[in-house]
Amino acid sequence: DLTKVTTGVEKSVHLAKYPVADANVNKRLEAQMKVAQDITSMVLSLRRKSNIKVRQPLSTIMIPVLDEEQRSEVEAMSSLILNEVNVKEIKFVSNE
Repeated sequence: DLTKVTTGVEKSVHLAKYPVADANVNKRLEAQMKVAQDITSMVLSLRRKSNIKVRQPLSTIMIPVLDEEQRSEVEAMSSLILNEVNVKEIKFVSNE
């Protein structure tokens, strides 16, 4: 079944050329994913430092934001962040 993927020239997928990536990349989605990864990494690091396991749900995390654009980027990925770090709610902290 694995040989169906090849173009017929190669005898195995291990000998086939690696597929070329699509040049049309959604830069905004990449930026949002980067923000989500950074937040997730920081929260997990803080949990590890405080010796709170991920299995234990937390009620809230507070995330500082500089402007509405940054807030909307975090909100767009909030469900992913909440699931990854096992938290119920995100609260935003502004300069005020």
